[in-house]
Parts: sequence; C-alpha cells; structure tokens
Amino acid sequence: MKKKYAALLVAAAIMAVPGTLAMAAGSPNTNATVSHGGGHSSSASSKSAGLNVNAGTITNKTTTGIKNNGQNGSNGITVSQGTSGSNNAVGFASDQQIKDGNSWAVAEKVFEINAGIPLYRVTGDPALVGYSPLMPAQQLQATDANGAVTKEAVIVNISVAALGNAQNIQLYFYNETTHAWELAAVNSVDYATNTINVTMPGNAIFTLVHKN
Repeated sequence: MKKKYAALLVAAAIMAVPGTLAMAAGSPNTNATVSHGGGHSSSASSKSAGLNVNAGTITNKTTTGIKNNGQNGSNGITVSQGTSGSNNAVGFASDQQIKDGNSWAVAEKVFEINAGIPLYRVTGDPALVGYSPLMPAQQLQATDANGAVTKEAVIVNISVAALGNAQNIQLYFYNETTHAWELAAVNSVDYATNTINVTMPGNAIFTLVHKN
C-alpha cells in the first residue's frame, strides 16, 4: 500500500560538494527548499506530497567515482533529511550498508554505475542504450516513526542539480520481487525547481536516468 506523506515539511537542500554532507530536520511548512544547478537554493511551493532529498552532483550528467557514505560521513551527495508530520524521514544508505544489506550482484551494479560505466554495459540490457544517469545510484532509506527502514512505497521529491532540460526521464531501480533492474515512470518533473517526484519502495536501490 502506498504511503503518502503529508507535504507539511521543510528540508534544506544545499548543492553537493565532495567532502560535504548537509542534513536538516524538517518542521511543518508548505514550502520546500530546493537546490539549483548554480549552487544556490531558493524556496518554492511544494506541489506534491513527499519527502525531499538532494540527489547530489554529476559532472556532465555522468557519475564518476561517487562514494556513498550515507548520512554520517563525507561524500559528494547532499542528503536533505525531510520530516513529515508523522515523523517519517528519508536519506541514503552508505556504500557499506549497500554491501551488507544486499547481494554482491546487486551492490556491484551500484558501484559500476557510479564508476561511470554505461548503463547498458552494467546490465547487458540493450533497452538502456542511450540512457544516462542524472544522479548517483543510491539505496533509499525511508524510515517510519520508530526509525525503522520501511519497504512500503513512498513518495519522494528528489532535487537533481544536473536536470537541465533532460527529457525521457525514468526511475531505474532494482525490483526485489522480480529480482531484476527495471525502468519505471516518474510521477512528475518540475524544471523550475530541478525536482523529480517519484514513488518507490522505501528501501529501493535506484537512480534516475534520461534519454535525450
């Protein structure tokens, strides 16, 4: 069952800089702070429900040597930890958590994507020819009011600094039910705020991809 979080949250999102991790607890508000490609942030009215995270930066829309250290380490990914009215929060897993919590076959795909290997070569899927990642591959960690990571579907607003005018944007994620990587439609794309709204499992391993 999809769990829709109320849009009564505010999350600070700062342009990711290698070696920097930013987190901000939310407070009830209908505005969400989002980051822009120029490295500054501005406040915009939240148009859809969801928790807000910043996807991090990618040079020329290609991941290069990204290391995920989660919410408590230094990395090139800014995590904006949003909090809804029911005390749900969202962030990303560290590389170590990805290795410990998944099969090596799955974890290896994350590291290969983040090493800049073309998606179709990572998966061997010809359907991915021409697709490029807009953000590093991550494992989402959406937690419930008790702090436990949930597998239920959650709605998340992802701030993507590399969005630009990218078209044909899709969610690319590992489906734990089918044990396969799959493409799925995103809910919406807001080019004014560089934000993509998606629905996925609270523990999903994923990236956002585009094909222009």
